[in-house]
Amino acid sequence: MSPKPAPHRTLRPRPAPRVRPPAQPVSAPGPGRDAEPDPIREAVLACALAASDNKAADLLLLDVRRLTTIADYFLLASGSSDRRVQSIAQAVLDAMRERGRRPLGTEGLREGRWVLLDFGDFVVHVFYEDVRAAFDLEGLWFDAERVELPSEILEPPRPVLPETRTPGGGRR
Repeated sequence: MSPKPAPHRTLRPRPAPRVRPPAQPVSAPGPGRDAEPDPIREAVLACALAASDNKAADLLLLDVRRLTTIADYFLLASGSSDRRVQSIAQAVLDAMRERGRRPLGTEGLREGRWVLLDFGDFVVHVFYEDVRAAFDLEGLWFDAERVELPSEILEPPRPVLPETRTPGGGRR
């Protein structure tokens, strides 16, 4: 008795790869500039503001649309401790939750060394300072366009504490 031949499999054609339009020069809207509403950029800037409000350092926004199809933007931020990294990442998650966005993936939140928050159109990387230097994503994506962040994000206004007097009559 001879073995039966394997059934013939019909191969389906693969779908065409997703093609993004060529990247346009990007800068944050400012005085005298007309900016089209870009919901992706607005969401990334909301993440940057949330990170800045939680004492993130060295914020950097990279436009990677010309270089990859995995995301349009990468937002990089640093924290001075593992708890600070966790706090920054949680603030970003909270800001996006308020906008009705949930991450597609989250990595590293428990450890607080390198937290990756993938929102599909953009990825937020929050690093412990030493880890950021070791992985050098800025160097890896050296040909990505650096997007200028508004000064309100880089230098958010800090509350002014009222002047108080000590019990002896002196000022603090």
